[in-house]
Amino acid sequence: MLTFSDVHRHEPDEWSSKGEIFTKTERLAELKRLVEGNRFLIAEHWHYRGSRCPDRLIIEDYDDFIDYLESNAIAGDIIDIFDLLTFSPVLSLT
Repeated sequence: MLTFSDVHRHEPDEWSSKGEIFTKTERLAELKRLVEGNRFLIAEHWHYRGSRCPDRLIIEDYDDFIDYLESNAIAGDIIDIFDLLTFSPVLSLT
């Protein structure tokens, strides 16, 4: 299970740590299955409170993507994952 650093929360957002956690093993297992199934995937990393424009990256290797998340994601971010060939959503990590 991944854990992310927490940042100061804006109280009016009513942010809670009790929501769904995308780093749970079953969500990561689904992502790994997609990557290992030779799917061409693109990730759109939305930063908490729109603190900057979203990062977009191609997911070619599961472990490299996990390294990216550990280095760049914080609690409250959203990661949308799309099939690169059809640009249809395949997984949303919120």
